[in-house]
Amino acid sequence: MTLRERAEATGRVEKLLGFPEPPDWKREGARVIAHRVGPTAILETILVDRGKLSGALEDTPVLCTEGVVGRIYRSGFSVATVLLLNDPSSRIAVVGRDNRAAGVIYGMGAGEQLMVKYVGLKSTIEVGEILVTSGMDGVFPKGLPVARVTAVRREEGTLFMDVQADPLVDIPRLEEVLLLKRAVRPEDARALWD
Repeated sequence: MTLRERAEATGRVEKLLGFPEPPDWKREGARVIAHRVGPTAILETILVDRGKLSGALEDTPVLCTEGVVGRIYRSGFSVATVLLLNDPSSRIAVVGRDNRAAGVIYGMGAGEQLMVKYVGLKSTIEVGEILVTSGMDGVFPKGLPVARVTAVRREEGTLFMDVQADPLVDIPRLEEVLLLKRAVRPEDARALWD
């Protein structure tokens, strides 16, 4: 590793460590050790260097400084597979940061825009608005940035708008990520021993 590469890696890690922890959550850094390989891969995933040994369990939220990356799909002893937010089986409950319109982001595959479903026809949502996690899915804490709205269409005779968004994260360039783990509160720890 050259001095320039080391300096760039240090800068990225320092930026990650500056990410504020949501209340009742702890963050832990991880390195991306593999990206999904080839167009025939079944899932949109990355592999990180944390597993069950370090407490990285299934459904652990994964993010970077720009926003949500995905969640741990499968955890091995020392590595974990992260299901990316753009995978067709990914679902994330969101709200608009400004107008608070609720919906669910669906991944549509690599290089495709995200679909935001179940946004009520009478809701207010605008192109350019940032969508953040609502916390309603039980996986992600509330308020993490996920995507930016790129298109909103209202069609008569339907209950929901047709909304598209782009992820805030540049997935192919990911080298380090943060894992968010629920912090054990003292009262919860006491309950385990009683």
